[in-house]
Formats: sequence, structure tokens, C-alpha cells
Amino acid sequence: MTQANAALNNHYDISSGYIHYYSGDSTTPNTNLFTSRVGSDQWYEFAPGNFGDISSTTGMKLNISEFGVRFGAFSAGVVAGSDIHVGYNSQKTGTLGFDGITSGKVTVTVNAAAGTWTMTLPTTAGSSGQFLQTDGTGITTWATSGGGGGGLTGSGTTNYFPRWTGVSSLSSTSSIYQGTEKVGLIAMTSPTAELHIDRGTGNSSFIKFTTGTITGQTSTDGFDIGIQGTGIAEINQRENNDLVIYTNNTERVRISGSTGSFEFGGSGIASRINEFSFAPWQFQSGTAGTAEYSRVISGTQTSNGTLTEIYTTGNLNTNARISIPSGKIIGFNCDIVAYNITSGSSSYVRKRGLIRNLAGTTALIGSITTETIHSNFAAGSSASVSADNTNDALAINVTGVTSQVVRWMVTTELYELGFT
Repeated sequence: MTQANAALNNHYDISSGYIHYYSGDSTTPNTNLFTSRVGSDQWYEFAPGNFGDISSTTGMKLNISEFGVRFGAFSAGVVAGSDIHVGYNSQKTGTLGFDGITSGKVTVTVNAAAGTWTMTLPTTAGSSGQFLQTDGTGITTWATSGGGGGGLTGSGTTNYFPRWTGVSSLSSTSSIYQGTEKVGLIAMTSPTAELHIDRGTGNSSFIKFTTGTITGQTSTDGFDIGIQGTGIAEINQRENNDLVIYTNNTERVRISGSTGSFEFGGSGIASRINEFSFAPWQFQSGTAGTAEYSRVISGTQTSNGTLTEIYTTGNLNTNARISIPSGKIIGFNCDIVAYNITSGSSSYVRKRGLIRNLAGTTALIGSITTETIHSNFAAGSSASVSADNTNDALAINVTGVTSQVVRWMVTTELYELGFT
């Protein structure tokens, strides 16, 4: 349908369900375009810069439909989901501008990649100083700065630290009690130290220290200190590593995590397996060597007449020798006790001598003195001591009896001087 007098400068044209506005008898719609559509999706559209091209997504439009109002650059048609929809096209970011009565403008907009979510405002205006916080789904409430969320529920108890029991609920059941300059954990109301831990009668209380992936973070990892439910105090290095005690910023005691040996006051601590050692002092404040005393236990069992080395773990562990550190001269006293289970015979022999590690070369100094305390062993069974330069160690070797079970045990005292 066209206006009756087509010669008039301005006229409307109705075709295909759209109303177009023309200037004069031109076949091109005027820049002020008003379009409407009827049918299942009815809408009215005002697009001042599209020149009748309803498919254009570059010019700004105003679209009014039963689903809401749209502002922006978009294809013709309707869109559901919002009463007022701004932008709705990759060509434009939704932006709302609010002008002041006399001057100024406030703009509200979103990121170019705005995401898809909904924000629900609180039902009240809130109180002075409060701010909006979200529950993670876009539902907002008023919160007080520094004091947690607004609308908190739950009750508190004097001197107890609260804990969160929900996204907006606090409880006083954390069992952390703050007394006068003291904190009590778990089951008390009157802590007697700056930090007092008590989990109640019969329950163990421990503090655990871990170092992330280095130790792991499970119940069997790291280092624990505390008290068992029976009242026994416990220090537990759970890792296969040393336990070291310092005083005056100086190492005093070290217990080897892998071997269980320990030493007092030395710098090369726990270097020998099964070691009990004292390093009582250093010459001239540590500038000219050290003095150290050690005792090491070794042992083995034989059932043949083959020469066998005794190790400090009681089995064939070649890493469990009595090592001689470089720069050390050591006087040794080996008490060797044996019992032949098969024949019922026994032996007690003492070996004494001097050994030195000079710049990586380990050797005996002088001869070894042998003292037989007792022996009724069969001929051929024996014990000997030598320097092992390959492993920088004091080697203790024994020879048993074929087809007879003999158990050997050696206690070695070491009198050690450091000269470098």
C-alpha cells in the first residue's frame, strides 16, 4: 500500500509487513527510518542511519517488542532475556550513560568479553559504610568492611575465636581460646602459657611442620613435636633425614636419619654408622684442629671358613664401614667377641693401633697390638684389623669355621684428632 499521491515529497510505503518512510518520489528510504513488523514476533524499530537496510549491524537502532527494549547495533528482529538490552552485538559494547542536571556524565559499561551472568541486588539500601559482596552466583548482599559479611548469623562466646560454618554464618565452636596474652587450643578455658595445646583427657596433642613437596604433607610426613595421650613427650623426625640441635647458633647434637648414629659437638657428625660420639673441644678456638671420641658397634654371622668383613649394620651393607675422614689421625681399640653356636666355644680378642687419612690416603701407622683375653676357638678361626684405602675405612675381618655357626660382635673405640 502506498500513499495515494505518490508525487508528494514525503510518503510511506507498506510492503512485506514493514512500513518505510520516503522523501518525495525517491525509491530509496529516507535516513529517518521507522520499521514495524507484525506476526509471531512483533516489533517497532527506529534506525536513523540505516537507510532502510534492516539487516545492517553497524548503525544504531532502537527496537521495541513484547520481549523488551534494545539499544545498539544489531540485526533486525527481537531478542528475549532482558527488559532493556544495550549493545547485543559484537559491533558495540553495551553502555549506559547518565547525565547530570547541570553537568557531568556517569557511564556504566562491561568488558568487550562480558561473560554471561546475572547480578541480583539486595532488597534494602544497606547501612552507611557497607559494600556489596557476592555469594559467587551473582546474588549480592551488604557487607561491613573489615568485619565479614552483612547479615551474619550465629552466636559468639567471650574470648573464643569464631570460625565460618557457611558463607555467611559464624560459630564460636573453633575451640581456640584467647586468654590474657595467651592462646589455648582445643579443650581449655584457662591457657597457662603463650600457646597452650590440650585436646582433652587421653588425646595426643602435636604440632606438625612440613615443607610442601619436599617432605609431603600427610600425617606421616615432616616433623612432629608434642605429647602422646599417655603423657609421653615425643619429638618425631618422620623423614629419612638428620635431626640437629643447636645452641648459640652452633650445632651441638646430630642424629642421622638414615643410620641412627649420633654425635655431640662435632662438625662431621654421624659420619660413621651406629656411632656414639663426642667432640668435646677444638684446639685454639677451632683454628688448629679438633678432638673427638667415638664408639661404634659392628657385627655379623658366619657359617664357613671364608674371610668376612664386619659392617656396622650387622649385615652385608658395604656402605656401613667405619670411615676415616680426611685430615684425621685416629687411635683405635677393637674388642672382638665371638661365640660358636655349633661347638659352644668362645673368643674375646682386643686389637689396638693407629690409622690416619692424609689427603685421601688411608693407612695404618705402626703395627697392631693384639691381646687375647680368652679363646678356645678351633684352629683356623681368627679376627684381623686393617686399613682400607679404597674406601677410606678401618676394616675388621673375621674367619669362621666351615659348617659351624659363629656370631661376631665388635665394639670399636676411636680417639680422633683433626689436624687440618
